[in-house]
Amino acid sequence: GMEHQNIQILYNFRRFKESVYLFYEHFPNSVSLGEFYEKRVLSMDSLLSIATQILKGLEFLHSLKIQHRALCCANILIGPSGLIKLINIQLTPSKYRDAQTVGALPHQPFLAPEIAEQFENSTNYSDIWSFGCMVLELLLSLKGFLELDLKEFGKEEVAVDKVVMEIEKKHPFLERVLLDLLAREVVRPCLRRTPEGRPCAQELLKQIQNMKEVVTS
Repeated sequence: GMEHQNIQILYNFRRFKESVYLFYEHFPNSVSLGEFYEKRVLSMDSLLSIATQILKGLEFLHSLKIQHRALCCANILIGPSGLIKLINIQLTPSKYRDAQTVGALPHQPFLAPEIAEQFENSTNYSDIWSFGCMVLELLLSLKGFLELDLKEFGKEEVAVDKVVMEIEKKHPFLERVLLDLLAREVVRPCLRRTPEGRPCAQELLKQIQNMKEVVTS
């Protein structure tokens, strides 16, 4: 079933005429991740905790051959205790049983280039691209990087280096070693233009764990 602590549970659905109504688990006192980070400056350890939980949710979905397809800060909830839940997973009840993905796509550049250019269907690696974009947005705590041209953003080295330079200008308090680790070991691999060149969620979890050890050491 679709039960995981980092996934908002779909309990039931009802069809009425041409509409489908979905009944999800209630997550009290939660806010979207976008609203959460706009009100505070995230510490590196809290960012790594958020990233870890998102990846655990993705790892679970991908094990069921389901892609989220709309991964962005607006589709992540965070509760008072810091618990993260992925919401608005893009599937419908008619497609739910065979684990196919349908529905709206995330806004650019969270949308992977292979989807934006319409030469491939969504895969697990498309979600990984979106995850990399999210980590950049969280690290910046602003949306300035969205001004990058989509095709330029697909050139991972150019895009990530530009963003890192902006981070260093605006967030000098971040330790350079952690920033470099996050950009080099986590973000940059997610933004490789070839989908199969991107890491899976499990591989990224290992990299995040390595970063946590640096933070706590």
